[in-house]
Amino acid sequence: MTKNIIDEKINEYRELSRMKAELEDAMDSIKMELIEAMSEAGEDKLEGMSGVASYKAVESSRFDSKLFKARYPELYASYCKTQVAKRFTVK
Repeated sequence: MTKNIIDEKINEYRELSRMKAELEDAMDSIKMELIEAMSEAGEDKLEGMSGVASYKAVESSRFDSKLFKARYPELYASYCKTQVAKRFTVK
C-alpha cells in the first residue's frame, strides 16, 4: 500500500469516525426527547405506527472483582488469566 493510499484510508476513516460521532449525538438527542415524552406522560413506553420505544428499569447482578481482589488477593490471583489484545488506533 502506498503512502498516498494509506493517507486516503486514514482520512476516510477519520471522516467516517466524525460522521459516526454526529450520528450518535443525533440518536442521543432523539432518545432524550422520547424519554422526556415518556416522563411527561407518566409512561414507560410510547407506541408509534412503526415501532415502540420503552424506558424501563432493569436489574442486574455483577461480580465485584475489585472488592474480591481486596479481600482475597491470593485467591483472586489464582483465578486471573492474562489476555493479549490488539488495539487499532488512528492519530
